[in-house]
Amino acid sequence: ATFSSTPFSQIIRGIESLGALLENSGYYVVPSPGTPKPLSYGYYTGGFIVRNHGSRDSGTVDAIQIESPFHLRRSSAIPDYGDDIGDAIVDFL
Repeated sequence: ATFSSTPFSQIIRGIESLGALLENSGYYVVPSPGTPKPLSYGYYTGGFIVRNHGSRDSGTVDAIQIESPFHLRRSSAIPDYGDDIGDAIVDFL
């Protein structure tokens, strides 16, 4: 595994974060530079994917969990949204 000298807060919501990349593509994203934390509600309490497949507890693969609103999961939006998420992940890495 490699480690970054970039502060965790910048990795999560900084100008080069995954949220920033998606935000730059026109999506409302939490966390991101424009919305660094939820406005009036908390984060989801889920996290199964990150908890079970991430590297927190000595695993070797990091994980990203993305929650998407229904209007982006409609069949007509999926191709563009999927491309945008894929591009953002590649750029983030």
